Amino acid sequence: LTLSNGTDGAEIRYTLDSTRPTANHGLIYNPLTDPPLKIDKTTILRAVAVKPGWLDSKVETHTYIFPDDVIRQSPEGQPPGPDWPQYSVNGQSIQYGMDPCIVNNPLYAGQLKNSLKEIPTISLVTELDNLFDPISGIYVNAREHGREWERPVSVELVNPDGSEGFQIDAGLRIRGGFSRSGGNPKHAFRLFFRADYGKTKLRYPLFGDEGTDEFDHVDLRCSQNYSWAFQRDPRNTMVREVFSRDLQGEMGHPYTRSRYYHVYINGHYWGLYMTQERSEGSFAASYMGGKKEDYDVVKTDWEISRRMSATDGNMEAYERLYNEAYNAYISSSWSDYDYYRIQGLNLDGTPNPDYERMLDVDGLIDYMIIEYYTGDRDGPGSRYGNIPNNTWSIYNRVNPDGWKPMQHDSEHALGTGEWNLVTYFSYAGDSWGYFNPHWLHEQLAKFNDEYRLRFADHVQKHLFNGGLLTPEVAIARIDKRANQIDVAVIAESARWGGPTLTKETWLNAVHVVRNWITYRNPDLINQFQTFVENEGYDPWFPHTQAPTFNQHGGEVPKGFILTMINPNGSGDIYYTLDGSDPRQPVTGNAVGTKYTHSITLNKTTNVKARVRDGGTWSALNEAVFAVDPVVENLRI
Repeated sequence: LTLSNGTDGAEIRYTLDSTRPTANHGLIYNPLTDPPLKIDKTTILRAVAVKPGWLDSKVETHTYIFPDDVIRQSPEGQPPGPDWPQYSVNGQSIQYGMDPCIVNNPLYAGQLKNSLKEIPTISLVTELDNLFDPISGIYVNAREHGREWERPVSVELVNPDGSEGFQIDAGLRIRGGFSRSGGNPKHAFRLFFRADYGKTKLRYPLFGDEGTDEFDHVDLRCSQNYSWAFQRDPRNTMVREVFSRDLQGEMGHPYTRSRYYHVYINGHYWGLYMTQERSEGSFAASYMGGKKEDYDVVKTDWEISRRMSATDGNMEAYERLYNEAYNAYISSSWSDYDYYRIQGLNLDGTPNPDYERMLDVDGLIDYMIIEYYTGDRDGPGSRYGNIPNNTWSIYNRVNPDGWKPMQHDSEHALGTGEWNLVTYFSYAGDSWGYFNPHWLHEQLAKFNDEYRLRFADHVQKHLFNGGLLTPEVAIARIDKRANQIDVAVIAESARWGGPTLTKETWLNAVHVVRNWITYRNPDLINQFQTFVENEGYDPWFPHTQAPTFNQHGGEVPKGFILTMINPNGSGDIYYTLDGSDPRQPVTGNAVGTKYTHSITLNKTTNVKARVRDGGTWSALNEAVFAVDPVVENLRI
């Protein structure tokens, strides 16, 4: 390896120990007289050009990773070098190395090096004191927060296929809540891109065509609850949490994206991590338009006992929505007028420019369906202390389009959460400081018929007829993520699992989730019905079942004969063929056609149908029939 610089009279200084080279620190390299550097093991090379009277060049940092070397790192758990700390600083557990029980196991030995190359790598390089100094190190003072606990770091992305990655200087913080415990040897990180370090943004397509290519900050999350490193938990899957966020995106709402990475700290393998976008103003501007200053973002704040606080903008619009919900709570009534008004609508559903659009109702409904389906016991309806946690919401203050709750950190889910999150009802939101989407939904569902039926419509859409939460579709979502780390998990096992937490342990844990999904939907429907009724309220999903079709949409020939079946013992089917609702909102009158015979479809048609039994309407069954020629990428 050779080093060069184009400035006459400049001197090149370099280091191989992760320290930052300066005019007074580092080895001198003369490209005219010195031979190339030999790099034959995992190495951090940092170099700078200096010249008296001139500003130093940017420090260039390059990580060279040799899998043959990595799999033999610290086999006895010893520190990787003389400057690394021993096994505890300030009560912070520090663990090193790859376990020989995995490295030398015939089941894994032939796959381990490939596991390090199955997914991309992120290399973090910083002065060791920035991490482990007893006074100023962020890793050994992990409970500290804020800008004063941010340290400079070099961040490199290395793609295993040889495609272009990046190197950027950034700020590094510890991320998380409970996982900041000193007993947890594997902390998560947060990266900040600021002019203080060089470039003001990371400009790189971290999520390919799925996301933006400009970032102010990015999280590096890892398993925190149910982790191998911290709690030695065999239930760790590394797919539960991201399931909810992926699902929110598939439902058509803003969501935070993620990709898996191997992470190295100063050349030492630190395990399997996942990037995650952060639901803040710059994120909102990237995906919803405008400037980051246009947005209010609120979240639960551990520094003020998990009360809600603003990370961007202010709390004024959030308080206005709280006042609407609180008035309904104390009066046990949420009128249709007020329900439509908070959406910026008149009673007939037309926009009213004089009304502030305070709430994205469909976003709230789908968010809560995810919460209830997964049983997320540590979200806004947290069962830990009956106060919200891991709760984020976004609002465009300049062009109001309603508060939008964001899925975040739902590890206590999909079999490790609550089997029934529907009841008991949450009482954490009736005080202003703890107002949250879970409590807001409960007030709407308890006291407004229109919201309750719209909630049921979304349940029908997602849990039936090939919807996003039908077992086969939900399991495919789990499998897609699991397949991304199917080999990479071997490296995580060598680093943090050992002989009792192996790839087989992980496969079993994923199988448990798949099995849980298989049987989830009937339980959830029962909770929306019987459990809610046991609390003294109308069910959130009607006992009157929606009509069924002889084919649920899709491609059909011209002249296709559509038949509908009423699965109930009584009632009538009403339908429309123009995409409108056969039930008139507010009045509840039937405005569709009463079904009496089969229907011939000669063109692409959006069919909507309900059953009305007395004064009760079923949820909406909707399907699009694509009549020749086929309409590609058709989606409801």
